[in-house]
Amino acid sequence: MEKFKETDFYKIYVSSLINVLFSVIGNTVGIWAGYLIISFILDHLIVGLRWPGLLAFIKDGAILLISFSFLTTALYASTRRLKINFFNSVSVILLVVNLGFYIRVIVLKQNADYKEHYDGYVLISSYVIFYFSLVLLYIILAREKYIENNSDTQKGRNSSYLNLKSNFNSNK
Repeated sequence: MEKFKETDFYKIYVSSLINVLFSVIGNTVGIWAGYLIISFILDHLIVGLRWPGLLAFIKDGAILLISFSFLTTALYASTRRLKINFFNSVSVILLVVNLGFYIRVIVLKQNADYKEHYDGYVLISSYVIFYFSLVLLYIILAREKYIENNSDTQKGRNSSYLNLKSNFNSNK
């Protein structure tokens, strides 16, 4: 297992996937922890209490807000090296589209005719933007780690570290 963790595949792709998974867990903790608490603890204590379902979070725009978080993280990560590139352009476009759909959610919530119904556009866009933001974040993180792993600076640091380590071991 230690050898696998030292491979480029692990350092670039698996560690990027782990970072995205921890981001998903952290950003959606309110949804899944709420589900667990309501379903397994409060359901037995409070009569008639039910989890509202994922559709309620889509109707309220919570999934779009979570997508904002992933997109801003992707935008930040993509602007570390270059200020304008393909990835931060896509991030900005998705942020603007996400903002447009979130405004639609706010308008629909305040319109009395739509309070009990959900909008199909918001439903589809919530799923699409959420998944695109995850994929974009993963690609950006993997790209950054690939560049960092294959840069001359990193190779120089690694060789300097190995030289120091061998010198230290030889002086014992």
